[in-house]
Amino acid sequence: MIKPSEAISRFGSLRLPTLGTEQTIRYGMHNAVGNHAQQLYLRELVRVGEDLAEIKEKRSYQRLKQVFGYLQQSEILFSMGPGNTREGYERAVNYYSILSDLRRAVLEEGV
Repeated sequence: MIKPSEAISRFGSLRLPTLGTEQTIRYGMHNAVGNHAQQLYLRELVRVGEDLAEIKEKRSYQRLKQVFGYLQQSEILFSMGPGNTREGYERAVNYYSILSDLRRAVLEEGV
């Protein structure tokens, strides 16, 4: 086990373009998990992650894991935030649909 600073010095840092946001630092995570839609999304995201862990040996695992990573971006949670009442609801419905499709694909791969 090594400290994060040791890991960075040993392996170097990598800035991921899909996760490049400063909103979490600036506004805190309470804005990302402050309402019911955000909390439901996170719970479903955890379920998909658990299902995904069951299919590590399957051929489509890496592709599904990549999509799963995209769906963890903090911008998704912020877009469903309380400040975006109407748009937030519409975005939540869209992201739930995408997450549902991903979960179906993961479960079908596990069969």
